[in-house]
Amino acid sequence: MNTHTYSVLVSPNASLPSLHSKNSNTYWDLINAQYETVHEGTKKECERYIDEVMCQLYELDYLTD
Repeated sequence: MNTHTYSVLVSPNASLPSLHSKNSNTYWDLINAQYETVHEGTKKECERYIDEVMCQLYELDYLTD
């Protein structure tokens, strides 16, 4: 089984990260639209990565207020 069946993508406009299955049509549409892969792994690993990123963003926002 391929352990890298999910990807976390961000848009060229630096949007929030999103989780996508590499087996979906949406994934390839986003790749063709210049979205960048920032993490690959299992669904659980990718969800954990997004959680960590969101926590870091929250902490930065909290510190700048």
